Amino acid sequence: MTSILRVSVSLDAKLLTASGKPASRALPHNKIEKAAELQLTFHPVVVGGSFPTLSGLPTSFQSTERRWRLLSVANKTDGCIVARYRRQ
Repeated sequence: MTSILRVSVSLDAKLLTASGKPASRALPHNKIEKAAELQLTFHPVVVGGSFPTLSGLPTSFQSTERRWRLLSVANKTDGCIVARYRRQ
């Protein structure tokens, strides 16, 4: 079974909680390392401040390069965009 990491982000790539509020913590690096696929849901909001992004806090990014291939993109009726990627 393929492990899929599902993440909600704002249009400016800040992590969001399930309720659509800014997340206070970044994703643990081991979750991204183990995932074979990544599903991003982009919400039509912009969040100010230094909230974590998918790759960490705005000033610190993951040290190794990750290559992902875009599999699909879908527009939802609530204005969100869902993009699915597979690790290469």
